[in-house]
Amino acid sequence: MQGSRPLPFLLAPLVLAPLGAVLAVSLGHDPLAPPLHELVEPARGDLGAPGCASCHPDQHRSWSGTYHATMTQLPDGMSVLGAFDGVDRETEGVGWRAFREDGLDGPRFRFQIGERVTEVALVVGSHVYQQYFERVRREDQRHYRRIPFLWHIQEQAWMPLSRVFLHPEGQDLETHSAFWNENCIFCHNTRPRPGLDRDGALSGTGARSYESLVSELGIACEACHGEGGAHAAKHAHPLERMTRAFSSTADETIVHPGRLSQEEEVSVCGQCHAQRLPADRNQVIDYLVDGPHFRPGDRLEDHVEPLAADTSGFHVH
Repeated sequence: MQGSRPLPFLLAPLVLAPLGAVLAVSLGHDPLAPPLHELVEPARGDLGAPGCASCHPDQHRSWSGTYHATMTQLPDGMSVLGAFDGVDRETEGVGWRAFREDGLDGPRFRFQIGERVTEVALVVGSHVYQQYFERVRREDQRHYRRIPFLWHIQEQAWMPLSRVFLHPEGQDLETHSAFWNENCIFCHNTRPRPGLDRDGALSGTGARSYESLVSELGIACEACHGEGGAHAAKHAHPLERMTRAFSSTADETIVHPGRLSQEEEVSVCGQCHAQRLPADRNQVIDYLVDGPHFRPGDRLEDHVEPLAADTSGFHVH
């Protein structure tokens, strides 16, 4: 028949798409993805959202439009929502301004706070408000510190962190300085590994040191579905893919939250959308080194304890 396509041509997508995903796993990256940031290194078994897209384009497209996808971003003309307009402002007697400089390699977003000038290196948040982080040079460590002003997206206004948090006014602008490496990394990224220097932390000799890594910036597929490398490898064969299309049995190589028990399904969300501490307080250091132990499909209560009014405190020295 005129215009008909040969069978090999029709089967090509069934073969090439999963093979591309498997190559991404075996090579440790997606060959079509842009160069990875210093914080991004897929954990063993992780595939990454670009690899998932090769077989699940509709789901990837839907996810790309969510706030999860833009929870942590690198600064550029699209991700930065604040008014970096160069207007002089004053807070707590300190003059400051947020301004933008355009160059051949794209825009740079900077703050001048008093006499200090710093540059935005990470952007966190894209729904209610957006926070900005500067890279702090500590030898070769990857430290990111919060800049003391956030952009309230809904109010379209700058707000100093010293007034956003429920504390008395008149505090120093840097009162709420915090490191991304020991705070935001846990719930705003996929497979976080804070990389705390355990020996240095336990020695009590000074500031904590981090070599932080994440599988992906932002909340991507594997944060809720578990690692996808084995799933991609299993479905690389076209016969397996066609068999799976007509099968009613669960695929054990990937987690489908909608097919979990109610407790397990809620746990997937609760790994971030719950106030919690490690069930064993002695694991706090472990979490700051290797990241949370919870994986989709687990029961959250086997890993953490919800925070309550009478929850005992702890200190990491």
